[in-house]
Amino acid sequence: MKTIGIDLWGTLIKANPKFKERKQDLFEKYNIINGQEVMDDIKNDLNKIIEYSGWHPKDELIIILLSSRLSKERNIIENFINDYQKLSELYSPVLIQDAEWFLNSLKDNYELHIVSNTMFIKGKSLATILDNLGILKLFKTTSFSDQMGYSKPNYRIHPREFDYFIGDNPITDGVYATKTKAKFIQIHTNNKTFKDAYNIITTDF
Repeated sequence: MKTIGIDLWGTLIKANPKFKERKQDLFEKYNIINGQEVMDDIKNDLNKIIEYSGWHPKDELIIILLSSRLSKERNIIENFINDYQKLSELYSPVLIQDAEWFLNSLKDNYELHIVSNTMFIKGKSLATILDNLGILKLFKTTSFSDQMGYSKPNYRIHPREFDYFIGDNPITDGVYATKTKAKFIQIHTNNKTFKDAYNIITTDF
């Protein structure tokens, strides 16, 4: 049976619009100004390091960065992060259009695996979210960078070969695919859709 590795954020799921709204309430609760802007800046900075090193940023580093840039004490940031995790599960990410169709169309003839980088929302929460969305059962394994200690494009986040790897990022997903000897299928960020990916996979003999 052929194997397919699949990225999560931006490939299968995206943020719930209600989560975006409620985050502002959370920022106000902790008296955080420009919270989303700061978190986006940290994410962009860490993503550059991830793309170069393949290491997963430790929780300690994320806490230090947030504490420094938001001028908040460590205990406040830790409480904020805990509330952020709870909020992400309460207002769960939503499936991108045709994601469920895509997975169900492949599950009987292909072995499916999730390989995902994480940052502010941890793998444990993401597994709960996938279960609530009804798709966790479709995957043989899930590998999240905070649990593995490595991030894509590092091969060690999930050290096995795939026949195909599907993702939206040509660096973290594309380079990782090359390292796993997989055929990389980029979608969403290049005007390609799940239907295009399905056609490539099912007609590739």
